[in-house]
Amino acid sequence: MSDLKSSIKQILQEHPGLKAYEIARFAGADNHSVNSLLYGKLANLCMRDKYYRWYLAAAYVQNKVVTAVFKPTEL
Repeated sequence: MSDLKSSIKQILQEHPGLKAYEIARFAGADNHSVNSLLYGKLANLCMRDKYYRWYLAAAYVQNKVVTAVFKPTEL
């Protein structure tokens, strides 16, 4: 499972904001294994938004800060 952990981290680094089933497709793994890692051993490294999209924790925090600071305004 160590290889799958590495794959998930690499996939999320390259494609942040994927859903678990999309990560599973990229990794060539089943959904259950990916979900088990995301909610288990990778829980401190990955974060999920309210739409069930996954991010590496550092990228997630950075994305939240950027969108909070630079919200588009209507003209």
